[in-house]
Amino acid sequence: MTASSRFLAACLPAFRLERCGWAANDLVVLVAEERNAVRVVARTPAAAASGIEEGMPLVEARAIVVALAVEWLDPEAEAADREALRLAVAARLSDRVAYARPDTLVLEVAGVAHLFGDERALLVAARALFVSLGHAASVVIADHPGAAVAFARFAPDSAGDGVFPSGRAATSSCLAPLPVVCLEPSYELLRSLRALGVDTVGALARLDRAGVAGRYGAEGVALHRLACGAPVSTRPWEPEVADSPVVARVVLGGPTASAEPILFVLPGLLRTVLAELHTRCRSAVRVVLRLFVEDGPPKVLSVHAGRPTRDHDALSRLLRARLEGVRLPSPAIEVVIEVEEHVPEVPWAPSWMDRTTGVEALPDLLSRLVDALGADAVVVPELVDAWRPEAAWRAADHALPSSTPAVRGARARRRDPVEPIDRWDAEIARIRPVVLLPRPVPVEVRTEHGAPVALRDRGQGWRALTDPSGPERLQGGWWSDEASFDRDYWRVTLDGGVAWLYREGGAWLLHGYF
Repeated sequence: MTASSRFLAACLPAFRLERCGWAANDLVVLVAEERNAVRVVARTPAAAASGIEEGMPLVEARAIVVALAVEWLDPEAEAADREALRLAVAARLSDRVAYARPDTLVLEVAGVAHLFGDERALLVAARALFVSLGHAASVVIADHPGAAVAFARFAPDSAGDGVFPSGRAATSSCLAPLPVVCLEPSYELLRSLRALGVDTVGALARLDRAGVAGRYGAEGVALHRLACGAPVSTRPWEPEVADSPVVARVVLGGPTASAEPILFVLPGLLRTVLAELHTRCRSAVRVVLRLFVEDGPPKVLSVHAGRPTRDHDALSRLLRARLEGVRLPSPAIEVVIEVEEHVPEVPWAPSWMDRTTGVEALPDLLSRLVDALGADAVVVPELVDAWRPEAAWRAADHALPSSTPAVRGARARRRDPVEPIDRWDAEIARIRPVVLLPRPVPVEVRTEHGAPVALRDRGQGWRALTDPSGPERLQGGWWSDEASFDRDYWRVTLDGGVAWLYREGGAWLLHGYF
């Protein structure tokens, strides 16, 4: 990147909803089904100003803004519109254009600004283009992509006309008052900087570079250079080596049969691969630890992240847990960490009320169980359209994160997602037990006026049944002798709990518990 390079950044904060026909001042959110809930994946600036955050469940967003409009995410249509926008910008402004962020385009304009007269005229043309396409955009020009994106997102008006002066000192001076989050540090680095009282870019630039390198590694050095006005970002439209392995290795000082040397080098190796993921704006899904030994094949340990992540502490805990109890056939001589599966970074913003968060998030716990017990040991119950209770569900595989996530089909627009939930709640008048026995257990039952009042199981004494509720007739499968059933179900209180009984062909059976 030469000193004369200049870059135009255009931030379109409401693009994902403007493409659906909404304006930036409309109170509207884009939603999708994520983590067992309907969640906000984008919102207009007006909705953001009202306190609605991305990742928030829709029910919480509606509690903040009652008259909130809802748009369902259509991934395929959105991707097509994003590409159409990029091609329109490439045809009218500069062919060197790419998305630096989902809502921000970056163009190299040093070689095309003179075609419009100067950079200010180019900005006017760019703003007019976005208006004609129906999008509100903050457009600026600066010396390099990282600074241009930061200005467009956090200080579009600080240069007056949007053209920021050239030169390292001028860029650093303009960046100095902005919050350090504008440089998009990783969560761990941002937390560490804030703990030191480094809240602005200027405060980061004043830190000693050697100290930053020793404490924060490659990511810290890159952001420190950017804070000082030095170009560090690559051209986003140039092809990235995304398929190259993300790997770090170290040869131990000598053969070891102890885990201590391995645990000592593990944090440094993990920081190296996570720094590489940060430069690619990707997060780890599956990490593999290979222990090469003097004699025999390497020992391979694989861990899955519950959610795509670059959290050093979380991955370190998973790897250490996998190392516990490992027996090596011979002393280890080399340690290798490789991120075998990674995905584009997707921010994860849990709600305060999200039940999947806590000491250990539910996705992380499930993935740890899969690593420890095997994929077949962790399943998810899935409903089946069947009237016979024992056939109304099946065990589905627990879905780990994937680099090729399934895309849901497009939904009809303007559909209110709360409406079917309310309808389903109203329709579910018959309650089903939480626990079904593997097989219904034959029992003896006494009845009064047709209702069960006492039960005896396996020759034991009679136990009283109270509060009988029923009967509920379930029948079907009449077309097949094997599948045919005709049952009268009763809910009864048994020993302080609630049981589910049914009568079929004169025999009583205990089927489950509520």
